[in-house]
Amino acid sequence: MKSHFRKWKAQYFLGLSVVFPFLFPLLSGKVIYWGTASLQFIPWASYAIDSLWNGNIPLWNPFNGMGAPFIANYQTAVFYPINWLLIPIYKFFDVSGLSIGFSILVVLHLVIAAVGFSFILKSMNRSNMAQFIGGFCWVFGGYIISRTSFISMVWSFAWVSWIIYFVMKFRGNGTNNKIKTVFQLSLVILLQLLTGHAQTFSFTMGLG
Repeated sequence: MKSHFRKWKAQYFLGLSVVFPFLFPLLSGKVIYWGTASLQFIPWASYAIDSLWNGNIPLWNPFNGMGAPFIANYQTAVFYPINWLLIPIYKFFDVSGLSIGFSILVVLHLVIAAVGFSFILKSMNRSNMAQFIGGFCWVFGGYIISRTSFISMVWSFAWVSWIIYFVMKFRGNGTNNKIKTVFQLSLVILLQLLTGHAQTFSFTMGLG
């Protein structure tokens, strides 16, 4: 256990450091976003969960203008697995719980992004301090923190560092490990694809 902690201590401390600024607002029942999330992503999630719970596939959204496609709207991210964690929260605590649930998922995705970036630096044999600072700056540098209300963008951003990490791992691996790495890379690319932000996904694919 001690050796495991020593090996990953930068990642443990990094995860706690990313969570800490949001901990007290979350514990007090506050949300950490504004605008777009409450006008767009929360209503979408509510409608999707209600429809699926009642056995209906939400192909159409009758509440936007004269109606609009729903599942075909990429940003609804109905098929993104991590969004499914919101289902029990919504069923137990209704829309207010859903609002808090989105805040929790924002923090979770920031942790995912930060740890992914620290893995990049770890693969480059950088120190624990460099891994910690690099991951911390990656999520608190302003780019994504200023966009926490645009949920699909935060979700998509979370997987950028992991895609870079597995691309680097693939290029550096011996032949025996390439199949496993290809599977891991394919998984994180699929997750980013399902998050619902086309621009971030296309930009990430252009990094290669």
